[in-house]
This record gives sequence, structure tokens and C-alpha cells, in this order.
Amino acid sequence: MSGGRLLALYINNKSGGLIYQRNFAASAAKLRDNDQLTVASMLSSIALILQELSPVSRSRPMSSLEANGFVLSCFDVPTGLKMVLLAEPGTQGLELLLKAGYSLFKKK
Repeated sequence: MSGGRLLALYINNKSGGLIYQRNFAASAAKLRDNDQLTVASMLSSIALILQELSPVSRSRPMSSLEANGFVLSCFDVPTGLKMVLLAEPGTQGLELLLKAGYSLFKKK
């Protein structure tokens, strides 16, 4: 990973429900528990909507999104979990970090 700092990690289950969330930086949004659940659900919903709107049939799920204040990287694991990292703009290597995290997770 190069560039900026990691802000937060979200892990959603197959249904889009939040099963894990962690902030890594003081600058990450400080949300109440219910708001964290809402954000996680919206991330899964946005990914599904974008896949449906794609002009290419059978397009891949959303893998990244860049905005002025953050960059978001998604990784859909074979079991149906969705791992999402939020980082500062310009942060590189988030997808590789998510894949490395998943390979550590699946070894347990």
C-alpha cells in the first residue's frame, strides 16, 4: 500500500448486513452503531445497483470508487462476504491489501 492512510474497514455478510467495522484513523467518520449498519447496507446496495446498471452483461461487481474525500475498495470473497476499505485519496494497493487480509482470515 502506498499513498495515504487507511480510514476504515467494513465487512458485510452475504445479505449486506454489517458483521465487522473498524476505524483506523482519527479522521475517519465517527458514526453511531445504527449509522454504521446503515452505511454498510448502503455499500452493498450501491454495489448491486451499479452491477445492474452496467451496460455490459455479467459485469464484475464494484471494485473501487474515488471521491474528493476518500477512495473505497471492495473485494467480494467466494463465501459471499464483501470487504470494503476506505482510505485517503491517492492511496494505492487497497485491493491487494484486501486480498491479503482475506487469505489470512480464511486460514483461521
